[in-house]
Amino acid sequence: MADDDGFPDPNYDAIIFGTGLTESIVAAALAKAGFRVAHVDSNPHYGSQDTVFSVEEFVNWLDKDSSILPRPTSASWHGDVPTNHRQYSISLSPSVIHSVGPFISSLVGSGVYRYGEYKLLGPVGIYEGTEIKMVPQSKEDVFKAPNLSLVEKRRLMRFLLFAAGDFENDQQLQGKENQLFLTFLQETFSLNEEIARTIAYSLAYCYSSDEPALPCLNRIRRCLRSAGHYGSSPFLVGSYGGLGDIAQGFCRIVAVCGNTCALNVTVTSAAIVTDGDSPSTRYTVHLDKFPKPIHSRCIISSADLLPDQFRDLAFTPASNTSVDVSNPSAVARAVAIVDQPLQFANIAQSGDDQAEPDSTERPPVDSGVIVFPPKSLQSGSEATSVHAYIQGPGTMSTPAGKWLIYLAMPLAHPPILSAEELLTPYLTETLSKCSSAEISPLFKAFYIQQASALRVPEGRSPSSVIVTPSHCPHIALSGDAAALAAEEVFKRAVKVLKRPDTEDEAPYSFWPPREKSEEPDEDEW
Repeated sequence: MADDDGFPDPNYDAIIFGTGLTESIVAAALAKAGFRVAHVDSNPHYGSQDTVFSVEEFVNWLDKDSSILPRPTSASWHGDVPTNHRQYSISLSPSVIHSVGPFISSLVGSGVYRYGEYKLLGPVGIYEGTEIKMVPQSKEDVFKAPNLSLVEKRRLMRFLLFAAGDFENDQQLQGKENQLFLTFLQETFSLNEEIARTIAYSLAYCYSSDEPALPCLNRIRRCLRSAGHYGSSPFLVGSYGGLGDIAQGFCRIVAVCGNTCALNVTVTSAAIVTDGDSPSTRYTVHLDKFPKPIHSRCIISSADLLPDQFRDLAFTPASNTSVDVSNPSAVARAVAIVDQPLQFANIAQSGDDQAEPDSTERPPVDSGVIVFPPKSLQSGSEATSVHAYIQGPGTMSTPAGKWLIYLAMPLAHPPILSAEELLTPYLTETLSKCSSAEISPLFKAFYIQQASALRVPEGRSPSSVIVTPSHCPHIALSGDAAALAAEEVFKRAVKVLKRPDTEDEAPYSFWPPREKSEEPDEDEW
């Protein structure tokens, strides 16, 4: 960490602005590869848009703390701040984690998994026809579903086997890659409308009904290949708020490797320095709390924190890989605290409107997801799905006897209604369907999370000022999106930073090979 006298070394290979998940993964990867990194953030908290707050910090952020950019809009909150507010971990990016994928690979490759705790996500439900219906989480669940006919089970299993495989060259997909996914499911696999909607919204986690087939199939394959890795659910839940706490773990790696991290520091001036005898460009940055400037050969930054002096050179690397989802322009969000257990009890199995609700009494939900497809709620959105994400004491995000409920609605256009008006119907329905008793939240808040205002023009020539891709707010894809983006930024930074005498095939892997003894076993998750 930096001290009041300044950074221990004024010269670095890279200065990285922002401690969001993508920037933190890049910083850790460069540090482990042996590069000198100065990691700074004008925010007083780790995580940027992935930050985790106590309730009091969260309220202050909504009311007046404008340090984290972009700033929330349409903010309102009700209730009392709990006296034990520090025992809550409220995430600005509540997400689940695929059990197999690029983010898990980064957690293991970096060793950051050792700094946190993880558990399997609990039940997933989908709201259809005024009821929340359980979604099968495994092949065994499909075979046991009492309300699916044998023909429906066979059709569904045929699709799942197709989606889990290498379908890109399959004749069933040829010429249909851009067909509406719901239409593809019904026409190609003869699935009925309810089963198709369940697949689209609670397996592919579609935002809307107009998404094309190929990206949805890629997301489903990621989900299916994650199922059964650590348990029946394809998803893990990170403790203490999830991604924000994990981002801090990557920052810790930067410091462990002998590099410097500094929060709550502001750039007072920045300059581009060119040397006529050298083809490389150097950058000088002055920070408000340190008397001496720092210098680097490469700048890496989130779009919101990039100093104005470097914007004309800003470049975002193109990627050949993605999480196959388009980021919305904004997300309406809600957070509620309740003191009564939520149960997926007396809830029907998905697949049959005529099925009697399952009378099996289930334990309180410690973590779980409810999907509200478009048009599923009379007073809700007709265009987009809404995700409700429940976290309880077992996730280390709440004290005993308390639960957090997150709601998220992607917005393609500026809304006419406030965040509170948009999401209150979904909060009310979640509480009414997940408890036999009437529940009144102890605390609830609403706001709109805006996407970054800075857009780097496409087609710019590669430079040594690298802007990380925009934040992905998707409930199931945030971690993987950050890891994939971080790897592309790392590759570009290495091209800038490697020594001239280094071979083209530079010996820099995204994460250095780990010893066999360092590999995690299932108990560590």
